[in-house]
Formats: sequence, C-alpha cells, structure tokens
Amino acid sequence: MVYTLDWRVWIEVLLLLLAGIALCRRFLPLPVATTVVALRLGFTVLYFERYFHGYWVGGDGPRYFYGGMTLLTQGFNPITALTTSAGLLSLQTIATGSQITYFWWNLLLEYFFGARFCVPVLCNTGLTFLAAYFAFRTVRLAGAELRYARIMGLVLLVHPEIVAYSSIANYKDVLVYCLTVIILYLLLAMTMRARLLHVLALALLSFAALGLRFYVPIVALAVFGMWTLLHERGWRRWLLVVLAAFAALGAARYINFSAFLSLVSLLLKVGGVAYGFMHMLLTPRPYALPFWESFLFIPAVCNWAFMPLAPLGAWGLWRASRPARFLLLYLLTLLLVFSFFPFFQEYREQFQYYYILIWAQFHGGWMVLHRLRQASARLQRPAEGAAWSVQEDVPTA
Repeated sequence: MVYTLDWRVWIEVLLLLLAGIALCRRFLPLPVATTVVALRLGFTVLYFERYFHGYWVGGDGPRYFYGGMTLLTQGFNPITALTTSAGLLSLQTIATGSQITYFWWNLLLEYFFGARFCVPVLCNTGLTFLAAYFAFRTVRLAGAELRYARIMGLVLLVHPEIVAYSSIANYKDVLVYCLTVIILYLLLAMTMRARLLHVLALALLSFAALGLRFYVPIVALAVFGMWTLLHERGWRRWLLVVLAAFAALGAARYINFSAFLSLVSLLLKVGGVAYGFMHMLLTPRPYALPFWESFLFIPAVCNWAFMPLAPLGAWGLWRASRPARFLLLYLLTLLLVFSFFPFFQEYREQFQYYYILIWAQFHGGWMVLHRLRQASARLQRPAEGAAWSVQEDVPTA
C-alpha cells in the first residue's frame, strides 16, 4: 500500500535525522537541535503510522506523487528523466506544461526510498531544517546578534504553519519556500563577497524554481536590482544591477515571455487591489477552510493572532538593517503582484514568503518585550530612567 511505511522509509527517516541534526547544530545547541529534529520527524512518522486517513493530502499532492510513480513504471530514473528526450517529454506531459520540478523531485525520492506517499512529505520536513539554517544565516547577514538569530531559527523550526505544511500534505510549496530562502540569502551574500560558488548555486536553484513557481527567481532578481540601485555605491552598484536585469530577462525569456504577457492580460484585475493585499496577508482564513485542509486551522489562527506585530516589526527591521530591507521589498513586491491577480490569491502562494512575515512578527514581539523590560527598569530606578529609543530595540551585533 502506498500509504504505509516500509524499511526504506525508515532509512529515509534515519538519514533525515542525521542531516537535520548536523544542520541545526550549526545554529542551535546540540541537545536543542537533536530534540527539535527528532520531534519534527517523529510527528510526521506518527501521523502516517497511526493517524493518516487519506483526507489531508494537499490539493495536488496525489498528482505529484502518482506522477513520480508513473515515471518509475515507464522505466525512467532521475537522470534519464532529465537527459533523454523521451524522459523530458513524459515529464512535461504528466505536468501538462513546463512546471516539472516537483514531479521530478517526487520521482527522485520514490526512486531511492520507495513509492510511499509519506516519502516526499518526510523530505519536506527535512527541507524546513535546511531553510531554517539559511534563514539563520540571512538574519546574521542582516546584522543581528547571535542569540537573536538562533531564536529566530528555532521559531522557523517549530512555527505551527511551517510544521503543518511540511508534515502532513505533499505540498510543492515547501520546496519553493526552501529555494526562496536560499536564493535570497545567496543574493545578499553576493553583495558582501561575490564567489563563483554563490553564482553557480544561484543559477542552479533559480532554474529549479522556474519549474515550480516561475515568478520566484524573476521577482527576486528584479527586486535585488532595485534594492542594489538604492543601497550600493560605486561600480559594484551598476554591475549588480546589470547582472540582475540580464538574469531576470533571461529567466523571463526561458518561460516564453510573450505567452506570459498574454496570460497576464487575461488574469490581471485592477479592481480590488486593497482587498487582494489584505487577503494575501491574512490567508488562510480560519473560518473558510474546507474539510480537506482543516489541518491549517491552528496555523491560520496563529497568523491572525500575531499579524498585528508584523507592521511594527517590519518598521523596526527597515530602520535597522539594509539587508532586511531587501527581504521586505521582496515581500511587498509579491503582495502587490498577487493583489492584481485574484488567480494567485491562495494560501499556498503565501507560504513561500511567509518566513519574512514570521520574522517581522517575531521582531515586533522582540521590540515590545524590550520596551516592557525598559519600562520595568525605569519603574525600579526612576531616577536613572532614560528616554526610549527605537534603535535600542534592534538586536544588532
């Protein structure tokens, strides 16, 4: 049965456990990293071993899973599916287009660990460990102190929305989220010290992202060019802008830009932009979840509960850190783009950039707690109290 666990699944679990601990111990103490990774993987295993009922499969999840199975039964492996004309044709036929990356990803995992529905979901859990590590490094690039960045990385490991998306359903958006975190980190790292490895990794990951959500690398590179134009100085400024422009145009050309413009003209809706903007901030709505996605209820409630902290946190990050402004500009650009296209106003689209919202919410809470501590200290030592400053709330190194 495709919904049961077998010995190859346990090998996958063991490998993910070891890799997750190795990654998370780079920014968390070893006991904490081991506990969190074991609990996250244990939650996914327990769900599929004891509580899986076939309803919470994630929209297109079965389509991706059975697409990988179809490729296996046709005799393709992860290499021949990409390097032969027959394999590429079969991938594009199953995907009904050029969005082939996640079908190939399911083929890769099923080839090594067996055709079990839990196999790609377990790997999605593992991808959140990788994303948390690169998010931690991004926060450090933004100038945050080590303790602050560690807590932020831990929050991304245990946040209810990230746990729900990556532990229950076979969502391709978890892979999009992971690629987005790494792509944005690499772009920021290139402004600090450009390395050939960064460029090659950025090109490879951007190519993979084109086959998932085609706009991710295009928007990321366009926003990077705009941010560079505003904040960089000297010849590096114009070099990075030109490179970003060429890369974005190249990505647009790859997806057939003329056909893309025709699609835009069909989907574009100018009316209701304000509604679309707020909808993308507050989706998924707890009261409007269908039964087969009701596992997102608790994450949706958490999103609504902490959203008031996001504007405060975004304002604090904008004032404190130029690298953080890049992520905020990326978030704002996607929100505006989705506001004009009701077709894309789905909760799954939000997940790929939700970690930036989590950071804004976390930083807003950090600022509030910092000010409360200052107020408490002034009450205890009224004679020594000083005027509160926003800059004192910013956890910089």
